Amino acid sequence: MVIPNIAYPSSFHLDHVATRILTNLQALNHASFRSYVKREVEKGTTEYIVFACMMPILVLLSGLFSGLTLGYLSLDETQLNVLSISGTP
Repeated sequence: MVIPNIAYPSSFHLDHVATRILTNLQALNHASFRSYVKREVEKGTTEYIVFACMMPILVLLSGLFSGLTLGYLSLDETQLNVLSISGTP
């Protein structure tokens, strides 16, 4: 298969296009986009202690809720009727 050559007009320069794209992106960045900065919390402050205490609690609660959801969704009405008639060992 032969790929034909594409003839570009003499005014077409790839460097010029790339420069215009970068200029437009920089203008957009200054105009409408926000830059996010990583927030640093100094050790020993009240905020740091609260974050350090809350993170393990939230991870454990997440595991608890996912386990409870899995257990709740695995219940079946027929299985519950069988367990209520026969009793649990």
